Amino acid sequence: MRYINLSKIIFPNGWIKKAKEAKVESENDIKKINIRSNVWSDIKAQLEKLSFNKCWYCECEQIRSDNAVDHFRPKGRVANTKPKHTGYTWLAFDYNNYRYACTYCNSKRKNSETNEIEGKGDEFPLIDESKRAYKESDNIKLEKPILLDPCNINDVKLLDFTFEGKPCPKKNLTGIKKERVEKSIKLYHLDNSELNRKRNDLAIKIKEKVYELNEFLDEYPDIDPSVSLQNDLQKFMNPEESELSVFARKIIMSYREYEWIDDLICTA
Repeated sequence: MRYINLSKIIFPNGWIKKAKEAKVESENDIKKINIRSNVWSDIKAQLEKLSFNKCWYCECEQIRSDNAVDHFRPKGRVANTKPKHTGYTWLAFDYNNYRYACTYCNSKRKNSETNEIEGKGDEFPLIDESKRAYKESDNIKLEKPILLDPCNINDVKLLDFTFEGKPCPKKNLTGIKKERVEKSIKLYHLDNSELNRKRNDLAIKIKEKVYELNEFLDEYPDIDPSVSLQNDLQKFMNPEESELSVFARKIIMSYREYEWIDDLICTA
């Protein structure tokens, strides 16, 4: 999960006006809202560009996925709430509530290894359910989501990974922070065998490149290191060029016993 700065979005001509009109016309009615789904569809390409075509939750390109505009706070029914929540309808056309998501993170599906149903769907758990907003006049700022938000720079720092590619809470996290990470891993379907294998394959490639470059530096201390090897490692950390760039940076940083690693990270 990489931090996404929504303030950098470039709106299509007339989009803001169109979104405001759609909100008024829909009257917070979910049927009328869904009829106007072209409003968030029209901004999908701009959301996609913010992450260089990658899902904001898993940081992967999913060519087999529908890649939806996820409403972070569900516009329709919200699961597991008391009293029943009919959705954050007033945020349906608010771009601040949009997240670019692949089908695997956004939609409910069974984890073939655990047989548990995972994926965000209409889930939006809170730390304190009594603070949940049920209507536009409620103070939504009182809500503290359990799900990690890629648009919150402090949230993305809580998620970590093992060398084998399994997602996990950052070391030494306890209490609610640890719970948030664990719940997010499940609801975003991040602990997926195919995805874990993809991360592990990348970690192995990085290890090979690091060792190769370090051997070169040991053997030829007076010669500038191979530019191609440095470029390969930097490319892994570049979100514009590579998938899983946050994971790649974490793995490369694990080799900081080599003095040249810090310089490499600073120039990436």
